[in-house]
Amino acid sequence: MTGSLKPHILPSISACISSSLSEPTSYAQAIKDLRWQRAMSDEYNALIQNNTWKLVPPPPDANIIGLDYNQTFAPVIKLSTVRLNDDEIIVLLIYMDDIVVFGSSKNLNHQFVSSMHSEFSMKDLGPLRYFLGVELVPNSDGLLLLQCKYINDILTRFDLAQTKPVLTLLHSKMGWNSVESQLLDDVSIFRQMVGSLQYLSFTRLDIQFAVNFASQFLYKPRQIHLQAVKCIFRYLKGTIRNGLQLYARSPLSLTIYSDSDWAGCTTTRRSTSGFYIFLGDNLISWAAKKQHTVARSSTEAEYRAPATATVEATWLQFLLRDLVIFLKTPMIAKCDNIGAIYLTHNLVYHSRSKHVALDYHFIHEKVKQGNLIVSHVHTSQQLADLFTKVLSSTRFQDLLNNLHVRSSPFD
Repeated sequence: MTGSLKPHILPSISACISSSLSEPTSYAQAIKDLRWQRAMSDEYNALIQNNTWKLVPPPPDANIIGLDYNQTFAPVIKLSTVRLNDDEIIVLLIYMDDIVVFGSSKNLNHQFVSSMHSEFSMKDLGPLRYFLGVELVPNSDGLLLLQCKYINDILTRFDLAQTKPVLTLLHSKMGWNSVESQLLDDVSIFRQMVGSLQYLSFTRLDIQFAVNFASQFLYKPRQIHLQAVKCIFRYLKGTIRNGLQLYARSPLSLTIYSDSDWAGCTTTRRSTSGFYIFLGDNLISWAAKKQHTVARSSTEAEYRAPATATVEATWLQFLLRDLVIFLKTPMIAKCDNIGAIYLTHNLVYHSRSKHVALDYHFIHEKVKQGNLIVSHVHTSQQLADLFTKVLSSTRFQDLLNNLHVRSSPFD
């Protein structure tokens, strides 16, 4: 990237996609389906037609790789590939052989797709509607991201499709550490259930706290833990049309909400940090994670939360610049702990702050450079509470509304 590029607002974005809406869970299952047999044959024939490989005699000193079909390696790109041409931009999101294309004009998108068609055998499935288990539903405000199909799939997988749905999620830790509950004879199902819920965090912020807490019991789960996880599945069935709203029109500014409990883990006494990052009105990044070391004070625990979030927000700034989107205002971090806010401006104000790891001084440097403004937010307005605290049903729903979790009507 060079400094000669002028910032501009991208016009309406169109997209093209190649993806599949139905996937078997094993090869044995796929081979029984004529459609998948045909798809596998088409895939193989495409590799042959595109001269993907050529069989040649090996050199005398070559090290021939043995049978390693149980090992997989997919050299796919993790980030978006960006191509620039004067004032136009096109971005390719590539996962295996599925490609999402969006650019500064429909004409540019069509030119790219036509160029790809001239070189490769591929399908253009039109505007983006479904990708990697996420459904994109257009509405009057923009797009609603849903994972209804994935939820139905995991409900069926764990024989919970007929379970009674509920509309509220249990947010209490009481009983989770009970040693009176019987240990599970087979822990594999519990681990699979928790693992399947992790992918839903892409759109379902409402289950993040419960899933993270359940993950702490993967080693020796008990019956009470299994019942709690089943309650999460029942909640998902009752709120299957909930998703994350993205707005088409929104200001270009980064705002961080971060929070932490203090010694919340009763086993290790480590604290849990959580944060949300908004680009204007759109929630674009979030995370909740147990801190690596024990915090000696609530101020230290709270300080680590915005520090971690600032690292993520700084990376997002760089990504936006690569997409020719330049922010004109500093990042704003919202914190509800006065001591932590003061610590971002003066790291040596108290002797008890000396042991704070040096990597957390990153946020202090950002403040000094004028790239970050840390401001106080009242606890009642702290959106990151959803990741760190046990909440009442009313407070829980209020936070979801402020985080733009919406429900889509049934088709």
